[in-house]
Amino acid sequence: PGSVEPVGDALWVSQQGSNSVVKIDPDTGEQLASVTVGIAPVWPADAGDETLLVPNARSNTVSRIDTTTNQVIQTIRVGGGPVVFRRAFGDLWLTHLRGVLWRLRVG
Repeated sequence: PGSVEPVGDALWVSQQGSNSVVKIDPDTGEQLASVTVGIAPVWPADAGDETLLVPNARSNTVSRIDTTTNQVIQTIRVGGGPVVFRRAFGDLWLTHLRGVLWRLRVG
């Protein structure tokens, strides 16, 4: 397993080996859903609007998942090996392996 991000009443875990993220019930440990994303998903982030943003390090994209339907609703091309999202100053910030910093306004 990769990184874990809480969204609502579930945990989302990145799975680099299967290019997916899984939704887990934290009380039972039961897998509630599995969503296929890009290649090598890493640190997912709660976008704050019932969506999850998943950087896909080897496909140079970010997958946006609707956490109520468990479906990818948008694929954003970002280039440069996206790695980590962090929330700061009201927005999400995405770092890249090549030293690029992107600001993503959500909401």
